[in-house]
Amino acid sequence: MKKSFTLTLLLAFITQLSAFTQSMSFRKITADNGLTCNTVFTIAQDPKGFVWFGTREGLDRYDGHTVKNYEINNPLPGIPLSRINCLFTFRDTFYAGTSNGLYQYDPVKDSVIASTQFNARVNVLAMASTGKDLFIGTGAGLYRIGELRQLLGPGFKSKPVTAIAALSQACLLVACGNSLLIMKENGRVLQQLSLLPEARHERETIYFSIVKQGRYYWIGSNDGLLRFDQQNQVLTRVPFTDKENTESNVVRAVRSGPKGQLVLGTENGLYLFEPKTGKSTHYSHSLSNDPQSLNDKAIYAAFTSNDGSIWLGTYFGGINYVPSIVYGFRNLLPGQGSQQLNGKAISQLMEDENKQIWIGTEDGGISIYDPAKQYFEHISTRTKPFYLSVNNVHAIYHDGSGSIWAGTFLGGLHRFNKRTNTTTIYRHRANSKNTLSNDHIYTIYRDSRKIL
Repeated sequence: MKKSFTLTLLLAFITQLSAFTQSMSFRKITADNGLTCNTVFTIAQDPKGFVWFGTREGLDRYDGHTVKNYEINNPLPGIPLSRINCLFTFRDTFYAGTSNGLYQYDPVKDSVIASTQFNARVNVLAMASTGKDLFIGTGAGLYRIGELRQLLGPGFKSKPVTAIAALSQACLLVACGNSLLIMKENGRVLQQLSLLPEARHERETIYFSIVKQGRYYWIGSNDGLLRFDQQNQVLTRVPFTDKENTESNVVRAVRSGPKGQLVLGTENGLYLFEPKTGKSTHYSHSLSNDPQSLNDKAIYAAFTSNDGSIWLGTYFGGINYVPSIVYGFRNLLPGQGSQQLNGKAISQLMEDENKQIWIGTEDGGISIYDPAKQYFEHISTRTKPFYLSVNNVHAIYHDGSGSIWAGTFLGGLHRFNKRTNTTTIYRHRANSKNTLSNDHIYTIYRDSRKIL
């Protein structure tokens, strides 16, 4: 009986929490946990489910428990490799774009080696695939894997390509220098996009990331969040917060969220933006190691993994991430307030038909907890219409007919009729046959004849 009670106590407080609510809890992975550096520029997931982090000083892989650092084997001639700018999977090969060329993961040797299909010593900034080919954006133009020929023509040939997205198997959306281009896969530019006149600013726009969601392509820039409507060929700026400032307008990372929202990484923290409503929820940083805050508000990378978890790479704080579902224990602590647990000596737990948890205590009566609303109600010697003769409760039972029964120590048996909102107390009466044998009720059970 003791083992059964302990199991009931544990299971009653295991909570399955949706991570993407107003009270998201961020977990952190930093250099203290094994990262090569706390500055993270890119995040991706490989075909086996490992999550990789590209940092200012190297490449790391996370298996859900530990971080493994990878040294770059056979480095290309030139300056020492350090910064990892982008990560991408193409045809089951996992690639890393670095400040000194393109590398790939060798699963047989569990090592990272120089790519044999693209050995140019260039600063690789972005990668994207049309399904047929892998395109590589560099500090000096656009390339296709397997070729060393620069694809972009005069006017764009030597400019950095900072972001790429496939519009179709034959067309790309390319951020090149301060321009946003629609181009064929052979490099021919079809159109140079411009913001609508009312949305233009005088400064030159730098484009950081592009993601497709629904019919739109969303683009993070130093001029805020942009939206490209491919069907109507319109590029416009989309406000995502009522409190715009210089930092929030630097949108370095844009990713699709697990529930249809956009995950926006800015210099002012994280915004979860709902395109349908135009509203967003903002999460900033805290210096007090608050789990419901970021440890750094400068976000340089955002990623949504296969299970729906959100991963953020920051400039000073390493990785901040929110698991899609958190299974764990929530502490319900006793206190004097109306929305706290009454009593600390818990004797009995029961779940009613409304999924509310009835908690019997030996020193505070009964507390009724609603997990969905995180709300308490109480039954004690001072409450109405349900009340107790004493606050020492040892047994609680739901009879399935609209009544909750409570057994107490020294106070007899109580019936709470939820249909009539009345309390009936059954006590021991001396010299009476139709009575309890005593007022000490430790357990309640109903047999096959429905006799209590």
